[in-house]
Amino acid sequence: MSSPHDALVKAIFEDPAHMRGELEAVLPPQILRDLDLSTLTLVPGNLLEKSQLQARYTDMLFRVLTHAGEEVLIHYVLAEHRSTPDDEVLDRLLFYQVLIWQRWREQGGEGPRPPILVVLVYQGPRRWKVPREFAESYGPSVAADDWRASVLNFRVFVDDLTAETDERLRARAMTDVGKLALLTLCHARDDDLMDRLEQWADLWAAVSRARSGLMALAAIVSYIGKVSASPSPERLMRLIPVDAEEARVMVPTLFERLQEEGRQMGWHKGLQEGREKGREEGLREAISKLLRQRFGELAPEMVQRIEQADAATLDRWMERVLTAPSLAAVLA
Repeated sequence: MSSPHDALVKAIFEDPAHMRGELEAVLPPQILRDLDLSTLTLVPGNLLEKSQLQARYTDMLFRVLTHAGEEVLIHYVLAEHRSTPDDEVLDRLLFYQVLIWQRWREQGGEGPRPPILVVLVYQGPRRWKVPREFAESYGPSVAADDWRASVLNFRVFVDDLTAETDERLRARAMTDVGKLALLTLCHARDDDLMDRLEQWADLWAAVSRARSGLMALAAIVSYIGKVSASPSPERLMRLIPVDAEEARVMVPTLFERLQEEGRQMGWHKGLQEGREKGREEGLREAISKLLRQRFGELAPEMVQRIEQADAATLDRWMERVLTAPSLAAVLA
């Protein structure tokens, strides 16, 4: 089952527009100079979906070209928040690379295999202490250069969020959506989360008005509601600009669904107001907007289905709209 961290990272960073900024922050300049990040695309599918390792890590695979036109694969891995760095992570990442090349061959890849860059984002209870090169996991004698040239080796580019400050994250050359997602990943379980959110009010306003911002806002708000111990709905609603009407309709709806799952979020007043204004209509508007942002314009028959759906069906679609792989899967 998808974790809240998994859902947030996939909802935000499967979009190459947001992933480009993450790569520019993590990869070294000498590699970035060779990559044409305007060609970055997501490779559909999840390498770990049939693996017992999926419970510990989630992954996305991207394809990018160099300026010379050569293919490079980028394996983006999220280390689960509750996990601590362990010495076996390098073994798993090596295994994933074998899976990537195997799938590349199965899908018609020919000639020299494409290089794989491994990028891992981590936010856990302690700093990342695992070696960042596979060769460092061997015995001391392999530390010599002549040994390193003769044994299997690869590097892991780690985005250790536990070592970052808010100021450095905000200074990254990435989208406001990407910055807000990473800041929320860093602090969602902190007692002072709501204070920090108010310090990021400019980012909230920018995301609320951005292209595809409603989908990003839904993912971030859902994450806060599921992970934070004490979110304040009143303070959170104040962060959403009054002219972002769709966002202001959507947020209470999201928290109502969380409450129905047994989470007490303290949204009783807001939820009652939502009911008085027409909860089903709010759901229809939010679902329609999110579907258009994810899958493009809706066919007339799809619009009609949404207009005629009952409350139970709308609730079911709202649960799927952020993570389902296709429009058909949302409305199944």
